[in-house]
Amino acid sequence: MRTLRKCLHFPFGLNLPEFLLRTGAFFIRTEAELLLKSRNVYPAILLENGFEFEFPDIEDALQELT
Repeated sequence: MRTLRKCLHFPFGLNLPEFLLRTGAFFIRTEAELLLKSRNVYPAILLENGFEFEFPDIEDALQELT
């Protein structure tokens, strides 16, 4: 989120109570855990098979979107 705010030139973020996140997740039909839990994911199988990401880090990808 810090990187997203930086790319959008938004100086701060606001925390939401868990019940609001869960309510929003219900309405968009997704799991609230995706927002509430941190996950470090490494694409080992993709990289082992020679896949190359067009944007290797989140900042480059967000810059492309803005």
